Amino acid sequence: MTWTRLSDDFTDRVDVMNLSDAAFRLHMHALVWSNRSLSDGLIPMKALHRIAVDDSTATHVEALCTAGLWQAADGGYQVEWKDQEPAERVKIRRGGNADRQRAYRDRMARHEAGDHSTCTSCNALRDTKRGRGVTPPLPNPSRPSRSGTGVCKHVMKTAPDRNGRSECVACGDAISERAA
Repeated sequence: MTWTRLSDDFTDRVDVMNLSDAAFRLHMHALVWSNRSLSDGLIPMKALHRIAVDDSTATHVEALCTAGLWQAADGGYQVEWKDQEPAERVKIRRGGNADRQRAYRDRMARHEAGDHSTCTSCNALRDTKRGRGVTPPLPNPSRPSRSGTGVCKHVMKTAPDRNGRSECVACGDAISERAA
């Protein structure tokens, strides 16, 4: 998506203040249309009727040219474009956004399938970085687990929450920092 940029003092400029309301609207329509169509401010004659604000378009165009906001160009008019983002930069930004979104969707698909090798924010990644591994270890026979399948010493635990409680990675028991 593109944005039409106007400085805070845009309407205070003498060349803009002297425009009629209709000429000002035509200029705004032209800026928005040019941003949306990535024309870098070039308004073809064919497009002028689409952004026209009333039947006096020729009069408004003449006022905009006199004010220096528009210039006659091959096949249309060139709108003052110095404050707007160039079409090439918009295309590059859109390409980067598409690549980033594609990579995110790929990471999420892998995560949902159980592959955490590309995760950037899940618990499996944090546990791996802390040397815990993604797969929980087998229960330690020195302590019974909550599930009754064996015993656990709570050697590997999750990071404590704000109340100082953690959870054992092996058996899922809630443990406090003092009990570990």
